[in-house]
Amino acid sequence: MIARAVALLLLCLPAPLARASSPFHATLSPNAATVHEAPADASCLRPGAPATSPDAAALAALLGRIEDLAPQPDLLIAAWHGSGAALCLSDEPMEARGYFEPLSNRIVLRRDLPEGARFAILIHELRHVEQLSRGFCPTPALDMQEAARLVFGMEADAQAIATLYAWQLRERGDPSAWDALTRIEHYEDITGRFADAMAEQGDIGIATALAFDQWYQNDWRVEAYYISSCSDHLDRLEAEKRLPGYETLPQGFFAQLCHLPSGRPYDCGIAERFRR
Repeated sequence: MIARAVALLLLCLPAPLARASSPFHATLSPNAATVHEAPADASCLRPGAPATSPDAAALAALLGRIEDLAPQPDLLIAAWHGSGAALCLSDEPMEARGYFEPLSNRIVLRRDLPEGARFAILIHELRHVEQLSRGFCPTPALDMQEAARLVFGMEADAQAIATLYAWQLRERGDPSAWDALTRIEHYEDITGRFADAMAEQGDIGIATALAFDQWYQNDWRVEAYYISSCSDHLDRLEAEKRLPGYETLPQGFFAQLCHLPSGRPYDCGIAERFRR
């Protein structure tokens, strides 16, 4: 049943041919504008390509810090290599700190982000790349409410995984990414829930599950992403001249989404139960 859902409802074309029309925004603002103007090539790093500019070198160094955390090849870095997505720094005006745009196959980070915030936001966006590589992508075949449920789960998962990586970096003696996440308005509660779980349980799977759960506990987050996902859903129906879809996500669907980078599943049962 779950395999059917992935195959029939959510399987997107491989990037860069993915048809998702709106970026996945890190720490979305309800007023965040969708920006489609690509940064100059010199500001971007592509998988397998040499770093030929200071921007590209800085991004390569950031990826190296991520790889240093993993005892085995990092799942998110591997997904990025497989996607061919450009990784870019940009001065373009945007309220989001970063985004992954499947249509243009690029991750864009604001150039003015401090190093710690840049690390955390990059992890969030790389998780979206990895989600897409597994076929998780909103589609107009879904009922609009179900598409919003999917977006909620994808965002909660990406933020929980970003929190996990920031915690691991802090455990290595670098608190910059963790401190950056604790200062982002409307998201600081997620780091607090993760830290409390680690203090009480000492288990990263439980802590990640509780961080995922916490994403749903903030009315602002839920409303902001509901407005964004519904607007995108309606725009896509209009652009593709499609009738509204009525497909639903089957029971147990989100269990396929919620896995740690090690492959170990974590509990994200709230995604199954939650209805706005």
